Amino acid sequence: RAFDSNGAPLDGGKLFTYQAGTSTPLATYTDQGGLTANTNPVVLDSSGQANVWLGSSSYKMVLQDKDGNPQWSVDNIQDSGATVLADLASTSAGKGAALVGMKRSATNSIATTVYNWINGQVFNLKTDFGALADGSDETSLIQGALNQCAGKTLYIPSGTYTINGRLTLLAGTRLVGDGYNSTIIYQSEANQGSIVTNNDNEICYLRFTGTGAYDTDHQGNGTIFNDPTGAGLIGKRIHIHDCYFDTTISVSAMAGNSWVDAIIEDNHIEMEKGEHGIYLSGGSIRCWVKNNYIRKTNSTATSCSAINMKGISSSWIEDNFISGTGWTGYGIVTSTANSNDVQIRNNRFYGIDSTVCVPIRVGSAADDTYMVVAGNDIEGGYYGVQCSAAHTLVESNIIRNTTYNAIYADATGRDASYTTIQDNKIYSCGGGIRLVAADDYTYVLNNTVTSGTGVGIEWYSGSSIGFVGGNRVENNSTNYSLLVAVPSDCGTSFTPAFTGLTETPGSGSIEMTGTYWIHGNIVEFVINILHLGNATTQSIAGTTWFAPA
Repeated sequence: RAFDSNGAPLDGGKLFTYQAGTSTPLATYTDQGGLTANTNPVVLDSSGQANVWLGSSSYKMVLQDKDGNPQWSVDNIQDSGATVLADLASTSAGKGAALVGMKRSATNSIATTVYNWINGQVFNLKTDFGALADGSDETSLIQGALNQCAGKTLYIPSGTYTINGRLTLLAGTRLVGDGYNSTIIYQSEANQGSIVTNNDNEICYLRFTGTGAYDTDHQGNGTIFNDPTGAGLIGKRIHIHDCYFDTTISVSAMAGNSWVDAIIEDNHIEMEKGEHGIYLSGGSIRCWVKNNYIRKTNSTATSCSAINMKGISSSWIEDNFISGTGWTGYGIVTSTANSNDVQIRNNRFYGIDSTVCVPIRVGSAADDTYMVVAGNDIEGGYYGVQCSAAHTLVESNIIRNTTYNAIYADATGRDASYTTIQDNKIYSCGGGIRLVAADDYTYVLNNTVTSGTGVGIEWYSGSSIGFVGGNRVENNSTNYSLLVAVPSDCGTSFTPAFTGLTETPGSGSIEMTGTYWIHGNIVEFVINILHLGNATTQSIAGTTWFAPA
């Protein structure tokens, strides 16, 4: 609003607007949004007023009365609000997000700008680095992006990204997709891994595909891996979750050499052409493998396993679902190098090839120790559980429909002392529990063996101290009820003591050598009750026997 020198409204006054410091006209606007320009000059109404909104530039303004007499002239006028809005919309350095402050709600959160937070957290592979996901080879582009993402997140939007070789993560990098049905990493080189890990990496919500078929034993080479050649590359605090490894990859899904504190969870692995599902080796420690679905229907590789552990310790393998007839080695195995303190719990095995695959194997190496195999549900397999490690607990497993023994413990050539096999439920297997060359302090307790075709509990050979108690063997169709087979070299030294043993007709179950206590077992609906091999001195007291059927 303008007034004349007498204080009266400047009716019909004229406001001329120019670029600052010039005589070049510069428009003003009738509204804040700058959609409609004023006339230039702007003519004031009878009350000396007009709507004048400035743009983001600086102005020089000249006011005259209706007769053209000058009233005043002011240069370098600026609308601070418009300037701020323009700066906020700018992508120039120091403007835009750099002008907006933020602070998280968490206690002790540090104030920063949106620009610093974005650049400190997340990069977008498409919008920040120009990835196309158009089928062209983008290996170099993606590696260049990863090289700028140490300690940050590289977000990979939906699309199929083709690579031809390996991508290497820097320490602290998170690789995050839009979901394994949306973001796909396609490896176009046959028999090649895709992602090389570092320390403190997270890889999630991605789908990995490839080309080619298994051609040889790649050992540590995986789609995600850290050291395929044994060069000792680092791999601490690795977290791989919610990824899909499909039937086209031709190496293992994941392979960690000396991974420390790794978590592998909630992944879907389809190993149609590849080798192992998850391969951990080289002294990996404190690894947690859980809730993964691992399936193989095509036996392209020799001795391939769903989860293969070579010389690992203090690790947990639990709640995984393993299926398919393509596993030619094992479902879960500690292989070759010495492992210790490995817990294999609550895994589910279904549809395993009963002519070749053993669902769980511990004690492949001579010095494996402290193994726990507990709460697993096993359907099918050559054996159900094969164990030969000292201080091993095989407990509360459900095992069905194996070709041979549900639990096979062979200590030949190694220390397997202090093995406890207890509270297992065994149904319709080609044998129950078989112990070969059993070491001292081997215990077989409270197991149920039913409806099988072989020996229920068979202690074929072993040392001089053991205990079998509280077991139930029933409905076995062949062989013996309580079978004690004594090799000829035992001579007269074998003195088994049977106390309080109740027998009812049936077939199937205990074979051993040495000095053993067999207490409180129930054997019923079997063919033969007891067979003592070559022992010449036998003491059987306090036992009620029923004739076999």
